[in-house]
Amino acid sequence: MVYHGIDIDIFDTNMKKEDLRKIYHIPQDKTILLYVGRFSKDKNFLELLETFSILDNLYKDTFHLILVGDGPDKKYIEKMCKNYTLLEYIKNKRELSLIYHLSDIFISASKTDTFGYSLIEAQSCGLPVVAYKVASFPEVVFYKEFLADDQEEFINNIISLSKSSKHINKHSLKSFVEKHFNLNQNMSKLEKIYEKLCPLLV
Repeated sequence: MVYHGIDIDIFDTNMKKEDLRKIYHIPQDKTILLYVGRFSKDKNFLELLETFSILDNLYKDTFHLILVGDGPDKKYIEKMCKNYTLLEYIKNKRELSLIYHLSDIFISASKTDTFGYSLIEAQSCGLPVVAYKVASFPEVVFYKEFLADDQEEFINNIISLSKSSKHINKHSLKSFVEKHFNLNQNMSKLEKIYEKLCPLLV
């Protein structure tokens, strides 16, 4: 199996989380949850907003949600959420990497992703992932114990991670991405496969 990959060098930075939060005016005392992607039905975005709203009501002044992207369901964000920061789609990957690095937990409620680039990028930056145990996610997520079967478990996983995120092994996360999803490495693997196949096609 040769997976799609990312340029892991782009998602590296020496800047401290505290300094990054100051730059983007993100609260220092909150656990930052991050979502990067389309704001649309196919990404189960409204359930994501509902989940955060429930969590935010249960644990007031504990969590802050960063949303990066755009889409038809953007209009529901203000109606359903408090304690959030909305950032437009960020094309520059190096700038996006800074958002990953200032956050604590990456979340996605999608149930249809065939790969999940944003999850790979997040883990490359040392972020644990909370998502559903569906589609491609069990393959591309390192800490599989934080993949949920339902919304209640999803919320409990966020709470659990928020209390133990300092004990997450970021080196293991990055090593997992580098081993399986390094773009340069995977392209080399594909080239070798093609080289073996070409004589058979002549």
